[in-house]
Amino acid sequence: KLILLDSLLQEMKCLRRLFMLFFCLRYIQVSGVEERTAVGERSVAGVGDRAGAGDSDGDGAGAGLEKDGAKILSHLSKDVIAIEGSDIRLSCHIQNLNNRTVSWIRHSDTNLLTVGRYAYTSDTRFSPLHPTLTPNYQLRISGVTKSDEGSYECQISTTPPIGHSINLSVVDPVTEILGGPDIFVDSGSTINLTCITRQTAGTPDYVQWFHFNQEISWRGPRSGVSSVMEAGQTTVSQLLMQRAVPADTGNYTCSPHNSRPASVQLHVLEGKHPAAIQAGTSLTVDRVILLVNLLAIRLSRR
Repeated sequence: KLILLDSLLQEMKCLRRLFMLFFCLRYIQVSGVEERTAVGERSVAGVGDRAGAGDSDGDGAGAGLEKDGAKILSHLSKDVIAIEGSDIRLSCHIQNLNNRTVSWIRHSDTNLLTVGRYAYTSDTRFSPLHPTLTPNYQLRISGVTKSDEGSYECQISTTPPIGHSINLSVVDPVTEILGGPDIFVDSGSTINLTCITRQTAGTPDYVQWFHFNQEISWRGPRSGVSSVMEAGQTTVSQLLMQRAVPADTGNYTCSPHNSRPASVQLHVLEGKHPAAIQAGTSLTVDRVILLVNLLAIRLSRR
């Protein structure tokens, strides 16, 4: 039995090598005839999702690569910008696959990653995914890293095969609240927290503020609350709270929708406190620098 099992394992290893050699040769053959590129919009992971371009399809929008009835809709198979450490999916939108197989290949090393429902790489972070009753054939990457950046191709096993390239970019966003990690304000003064976000996967759609785990909003029980956001390559969000009271003391978190959160500890003090004055002076300098930068950004856009 052990001899038979060993023989079967050896045969499986040989078959795997043959599969990898076959797909690598097929990829080299096709890429030598024409260079396939994906041109289009870039979208966020997370959520997410993904761009391409080409000929018009039957729906009247976007691109299509077609062979023997099978078709890859390039405009629905988009490039991806991902946050380092997140779990993401590269998605190919395919029509009329029938009994054919979808494979994923990484261009940087011509490594065959998946074939159909099976992974063909020792890196367990890569796996195929096909949500039931959908035309989306996906490559799932867990804990994406900077080294994962590059071009990935989904291929359909037609003769010759057709494929579509999707580019993956990985960013490491930075979020900080000026004046942290501890901010001191006097009771009765206006609380002004300023959050800076940069190197994000696109411009944030919104920035949320939290006091401990409770979201801060002008619709909440705390009156005198307002916030403003200046979106761009560097996004600035300011939280204003009038008439500080001791109950405002605690942890505050700035959470952009496409970046890591940042937190500070706010201390509301009564009477005169040198530590509070010193922290307030430092924070004022930070705000002056911020306002100068915002003015420069607005002038450069004119």
